[in-house]
Amino acid sequence: MSDSDPTILGFTDLRPEELVAPLEAADASGRVFSFEEAGPVAKLVRSAVRGARVLRASDVDAILLYNGTGILGLVSVVLGRIFGVPLLLRVNGDIYRQHADRLRELREDDRYERAAVFVVYHLLTRLTYRASRGYVTVSDDLRDRLESGPGYPDRPTVSARNPVDASRFEDREEVDRICGVDLDGKRVLLTVTNLNYEGKYRGVVEIVEALSDLLAERDDVVYVVAGDGTYFDRLARYVETRVPETVADRILLPGYVEDVPPVFAAADVFVYKSYIDGYPNVVLEAQAAGLPVVANPDWGIGEQVSDGETGVLVPSDDHGEFAEAVGRLLTDERSRETVGRNATRRVRATNSDESVGRELLEAVARVLRA
Repeated sequence: MSDSDPTILGFTDLRPEELVAPLEAADASGRVFSFEEAGPVAKLVRSAVRGARVLRASDVDAILLYNGTGILGLVSVVLGRIFGVPLLLRVNGDIYRQHADRLRELREDDRYERAAVFVVYHLLTRLTYRASRGYVTVSDDLRDRLESGPGYPDRPTVSARNPVDASRFEDREEVDRICGVDLDGKRVLLTVTNLNYEGKYRGVVEIVEALSDLLAERDDVVYVVAGDGTYFDRLARYVETRVPETVADRILLPGYVEDVPPVFAAADVFVYKSYIDGYPNVVLEAQAAGLPVVANPDWGIGEQVSDGETGVLVPSDDHGEFAEAVGRLLTDERSRETVGRNATRRVRATNSDESVGRELLEAVARVLRA
């Protein structure tokens, strides 16, 4: 560790491995506390006590808070002010837009009590962003959106990628069945997504529209959408009522999948479209599993996929080219395997814990200097 590396106190209550593993791999000094399973009161008390203990005992250069939301945001702001330590936010998505979408959904469902609680949560998030010294985003695309988007306080912003544990996807064992369907002789197109967001639901619907003719023409192809959330029932109704029966029969919706690596192992091509992301982890996981990716180039995805080398990037509105790209990869096994190998090499090099840990430390140092 160089003398210029900052000492960090980290807080997170979501996907702690994205902070803990990289900083440990980079031999960073400081502590990261995860409160993923804690309730609101436990989170408040434990984060305040543990954070204060660290800040009293050591010289901390920055408090690094994952996403800057909720109770941990409030605790981080207070601790930063008391101990005179700058607060930085590790940002993995357009939080203000996500919150606006969630509030709209709650109002549409007449869940006004829940909406009122969520307003308080959102106001705490805005307070945290206003109190922060700067942002470390997961992609250049997200950095640009925060710098130009309305509502976000103007703060120094530096990007540093997210890691992926490629070792989880190394063993591609043969999978005979998925979602109760025998895969003998079948080609599998796969999307793994979080259907809590309208922007991801919209992406799946557009993939279905783009691939309907291909699915109708090729009875050896199935399309699996693994993921659950607020929009799952709406997606199921869309497939049932808006998609021809011969195509709908080969669109499989297993919902939430606990053990994801076997699902990736069963797939031939990963297809993904999104209108609300920062740097989607599922794309990294697909690449780690050796899958070629066909996706739109927006929302950080263009920084994950090298067009023609580790996948194919298609403009969001070009359904025809999307289907053609998928068809080419399904037909050309050699190209499919080459692109998949390229993708795996890329994420192992650029998204390892060691690489991302160094990027994180350098990004924090740059924000502090700014």
